[in-house]
Amino acid sequence: MDQDQGIPFRTSHGLLKVDCASQSWNGIQVRYFEKYPGPGKAWADMSSDLSTLVICLDQRGGYCEARLKLDTETERSRYDAGFSVWVPANRTVWGYSERAHLVRDVRLIFDAGQFIPMLGDDINLSRAQTPIPITYDARVMQCAKLLSEACLDPPSASRLYGESLTTALLAAFWSNPDRTPHKRRSGGLAPWQLRLSIDYLEENFTRDVSLQDLANLSGLSQSQFARAFKVSTGLPPYQWVLQVRVKKSREMLVKADEPVASIAASVGFADQSHFTKAFRRVTGVTPKRWQRDRNKVSPPDPGDVEAFAAGK
Repeated sequence: MDQDQGIPFRTSHGLLKVDCASQSWNGIQVRYFEKYPGPGKAWADMSSDLSTLVICLDQRGGYCEARLKLDTETERSRYDAGFSVWVPANRTVWGYSERAHLVRDVRLIFDAGQFIPMLGDDINLSRAQTPIPITYDARVMQCAKLLSEACLDPPSASRLYGESLTTALLAAFWSNPDRTPHKRRSGGLAPWQLRLSIDYLEENFTRDVSLQDLANLSGLSQSQFARAFKVSTGLPPYQWVLQVRVKKSREMLVKADEPVASIAASVGFADQSHFTKAFRRVTGVTPKRWQRDRNKVSPPDPGDVEAFAAGK
């Protein structure tokens, strides 16, 4: 993980060091921060020219919170990590900590104009103009943890995986009844939508497929498509692609004495290491072990041996 040159905030006080790892999906900058405040109080202006969603993953030694006014505490009933903060573009929201020696968070930074193709009816644009200092949502926290891991290990995260996570996180945040009190679409894809999606994925499973391309096929927003696809198939789109890649790789492992690294590249994995991890998650064994077990010579049938000995 790279250490930022200087402190990457408009205004700050008391931060000794900030380390950052970042990726970009869906036109969204996803940045994982490890911040090291000095003793006592520390703060930073979290605003930028773009909209920002901050998810606090961890706080150690003290506590942290978001404040609309630096000298005014935010009313809250919980003081643990795991909260989210919505910062509209160019609206000052302060990240504040006391006695904390480490704060970890994930930030999604993007142009709010991207909301419509990503979320469709899952977003109330007028509500998105107002800062939200502290709110808790287990689904948002789960997605944020996975995004932090993807930032730290970029080759493990495909385009479809990163786009699915960012979309799911934002949809979870804005579909919370406290923020958007409307009814969400909950059904699966229509038969024609599912057929088009499956055909497209089967033809392009080795490519870095875009969630927006899949959504366009069905005429849905990205969040609507991802949700409906999972209802119809039981799997998120990126996991469906992963299953197809592993299936194709098993066929290659059985039929050809081809190096595992070559097979990994042929089915769309970044490298052999991530192919091995994905293959083991699906099958329970490594590709080499699976290949060795399947390619063992089976004992001949006794009838075939007798026929051969008789010259038949």
